[in-house]
Amino acid sequence: GVADPLNLFTLLLLKVGLTAQCVAGGLMGGVFAPALFFGAAAGTLYYSFMQHILGVYLGSVSTYAAIGASACLSAVFRAPITGVVLLFEMTRSYYIVLPMIAAVAFSTLTLDLLESSQTDTTWGWTGLGSNLQLQEISKVAGAAHMPMDELKLAFDAGATHCIFWKVDAGSGVYRAAAHYVTPQRLASLRLARGDDLTFTSESLGFTFPSTGDGPIATCFREKREITILDVENDTKMQRKDLARKFGVRNIHFVAMEDGVLEYGTGILRSATRPS
Repeated sequence: GVADPLNLFTLLLLKVGLTAQCVAGGLMGGVFAPALFFGAAAGTLYYSFMQHILGVYLGSVSTYAAIGASACLSAVFRAPITGVVLLFEMTRSYYIVLPMIAAVAFSTLTLDLLESSQTDTTWGWTGLGSNLQLQEISKVAGAAHMPMDELKLAFDAGATHCIFWKVDAGSGVYRAAAHYVTPQRLASLRLARGDDLTFTSESLGFTFPSTGDGPIATCFREKREITILDVENDTKMQRKDLARKFGVRNIHFVAMEDGVLEYGTGILRSATRPS
């Protein structure tokens, strides 16, 4: 049977709100399963609308749910082929492939139009690294060759900040040339701490010798990516106390042509608001 539309709509709104809070707070869990739920619920609601309001009886509710899930997943992750193939593998139903492709094309086109409109009506609230967000990061970092694909994957996985480190020619030390924190992370930290301090803003006062053995110098010197999964307990991480203070769980370093790109994931800890 079909769930009561009002109950399903209420559940959908709750799910959207809770998912947004989790993503904004840097909590683990991702958005893959929520994206499937959003699409399936929206497809089911559309089925109820077609049947009860328009009087159109075409297909089963499971078909609408599968098509909705595929369309939402494809738009959120910018992976239209993956969305179609994945839902086909789950349903093994050939007759829904064409309508699924049409729905995926429509959802992807809609998202492209929203992002190109230069308005706030985008998917930026998800923290998934929309085109506009990536452009902003690139502009802030000011790097000649920003690894946009790398950043897209990072923010898809829940990254909440990035810092671009460059060597100061005069002193021979790495300094933070630019930094970026997602607006959701800023809002969450402000709510939890009562101030505007972040891991990145406090990192601006740090310098690291280019000949040192820390992750930044090593990453650039050896031209290899370095991932620290447990920042708080890494012996070579000078900012581990700072990471503990702001709930930064893991950090990834990527060597670039003129510096090192750092990005990481933060979680919110219970904090006492400053008096």
